[in-house]
Amino acid sequence: MSDFGESYLQEALPKIDALRELPLTWHFIGRVQANKSAAIAQAFDWVHGVDRLRIAERLSAQRPHHAAPLQLCIQVNIAAESGKAGIEPAAAAELARSVSALPRLQLRGLMCILPAARAPRTTATAFTPWRCCYSSSTPRAARSTCCRWA
Repeated sequence: MSDFGESYLQEALPKIDALRELPLTWHFIGRVQANKSAAIAQAFDWVHGVDRLRIAERLSAQRPHHAAPLQLCIQVNIAAESGKAGIEPAAAAELARSVSALPRLQLRGLMCILPAARAPRTTATAFTPWRCCYSSSTPRAARSTCCRWA
């Protein structure tokens, strides 16, 4: 096992520091707060959950130049649920274009959170806008490497 994910920065940093000598890949999963973007840009390899250009710009600017580009997934709120973060599917293509132009980031795909549903048909319906969004906003190279939904 070489990939580890964390949702809480304050819990992740001591673990990352303690395991620094091991060849591990660290994923930050969740919405990035502006006041935590520098620590995330410095400590993690992946970020799953960017939904604002301002945060992507901060991550790019704060990524150390000696480090590989930060791997990034854009979070899309495919069901337009008010209690969940994420950009609307219609706005994802523009955000993807802007993120792709940032020098210290590599856009790898989309991260989508499906609505809680018991009926398989309801869950399947939620994938329709996600698929359209994914096809139009994600660079071809990223389409084969990363898609994540929860």
